[in-house]
Amino acid sequence: MSTAQNGSLWSMRPDEEMKFAPNELEFLAEEESIEIVPRFSFEIIELLSGSVGPFEPRVPIKVPIWFALQLRERQMATIQLPDWLKDRELKDLKAEEEQHRENNFMAPVNFHYQEISTLLLRHSADSFSGIDGEAKIDVKDVEEIRESKLHESLRDLQEYHSVTKIPNISAMEINRIRPFVLNSLHRFRDLKDADDSFSGAQSQSFDSQNRSL
Repeated sequence: MSTAQNGSLWSMRPDEEMKFAPNELEFLAEEESIEIVPRFSFEIIELLSGSVGPFEPRVPIKVPIWFALQLRERQMATIQLPDWLKDRELKDLKAEEEQHRENNFMAPVNFHYQEISTLLLRHSADSFSGIDGEAKIDVKDVEEIRESKLHESLRDLQEYHSVTKIPNISAMEINRIRPFVLNSLHRFRDLKDADDSFSGAQSQSFDSQNRSL
């Protein structure tokens, strides 16, 4: 079945109820740890996800992203970029994705790289040392290259292949293809049910013919 007959892969029977909203995925990503540099002293703090601290001025420590953003908003800490979001590493990731564009290989990334990038660019732009605009472009480029690879990989499912392998996929990318994958599985089930019904009908007809002979 061709793409022309069914439209874009992404628009095939869209069902937003199958997906998380972007802010819901960001909420989940906020539980990821990130390094901060405190400007205060304090003892260990008990959170629902576990304990953090103790805190000492200018001594780096890892805390959940949501907590880091709260401290930064109160000017009680600065947020350190994760290594993969620093300028050189981000450009290397972009180059690796470009290098493997033809074979659709997707480079390993942080599972929540899109959500974390969005949160830090939105709420902690100063962590990017003045290159937040450039980082935003690089992240967007990586997203678009990977989206193109996903689009090509999913053609196998659209053509009724039973298996397609997509390694190193992120949470946001899984969320985006979820409606398509579920609809494809429903299609496979419907085809199998139809095939089973046809085979059963043929078998009954064959048995009836034999008995009549």
